[in-house]
Amino acid sequence: MTATPNTTFDLVIIGGGAAGLAAALYASRQSLKTLVLTKDIGGQAARTPEIENYPGLPLMDGFDMMMLFKNQAEKFGTQIAFKNVASVSRAVNGKTFTVHTNDGDYAATAILLAFGLTPRDLGVPGEKEFQGKGVSYCATCDAPFFKGKSVVVAGGGPHAMEAAELLSKFCPKVYMVHKAKMLGGLAALKEKVKNTPNIELLLETEITEILGEKKVTAVKLQPAHSEGKEGTRTLEVDGVFVEQGYVVKSEWVQEWVEFDERQQIVINNMCETKTPGIFAAGDVTSHSYKQVVISAGEGAKAALTAYKYIQIQHGKRGVVAPDWGVAKK
Repeated sequence: MTATPNTTFDLVIIGGGAAGLAAALYASRQSLKTLVLTKDIGGQAARTPEIENYPGLPLMDGFDMMMLFKNQAEKFGTQIAFKNVASVSRAVNGKTFTVHTNDGDYAATAILLAFGLTPRDLGVPGEKEFQGKGVSYCATCDAPFFKGKSVVVAGGGPHAMEAAELLSKFCPKVYMVHKAKMLGGLAALKEKVKNTPNIELLLETEITEILGEKKVTAVKLQPAHSEGKEGTRTLEVDGVFVEQGYVVKSEWVQEWVEFDERQQIVINNMCETKTPGIFAAGDVTSHSYKQVVISAGEGAKAALTAYKYIQIQHGKRGVVAPDWGVAKK
């Protein structure tokens, strides 16, 4: 089912990661008309090659797990639209909100912010121009498209090493470019990367520009922390995977929420923000642990809190029944 702009929903969820999709499932099961606005499916979880600590599920690829979340939410009526959200405003009637996207507006009685964290940019010329044309922020999603090609991974932390290890299964040559003298993360993972024949480490090195015409063809490298162009060289590659961690990009909702010192959205124990009708869940919030199972649980809690709010707005009691109880006869 396609979500049509200018449609009114009970709940609009901004973000399609673990928190957003779990919230969508719970909201839809409460018969709320629910829309998820997102750039992608799965968020950070989808970029995780292996998840082995989600209760009830075996070791699983993160993208596959998030597709299970998506399919289950859609089964109960959730609508999903791939849109870039620009801003949120309060409707003229004062009772609903309007979510403004790059392709139309959507009205909602309540909004759930679950847009997670954003990959940290390299911040070099050519990066934005070649996004989707050789520049990627998700090895799990895009590795198969680079089969038989040479790529470079920018970063030296756990995510970067996992990305390089995955890409080494598809690509004849994988370069890891990292500014520091050594990789950061678990010793076992570092050894695995160092012992993979087709992964070459370029430490104390940084990418200064991404080159190409219609797609990526090369990157410019120079020694880290050097001044001028001394030591600059060109490395021919077909793809650049940016794996330099994540940042919170939440400034666009600052009118409606409070932030902590890390620009994370402050919520109470019921996932409520300072604005009645606007809720938040997942990695974009100030909750302590960034784990898939916790984000999913927070998303479910936020959806039920939103359900109660919406029911009260409609003059109803807003009672949430437990999943367990007396067995049906």
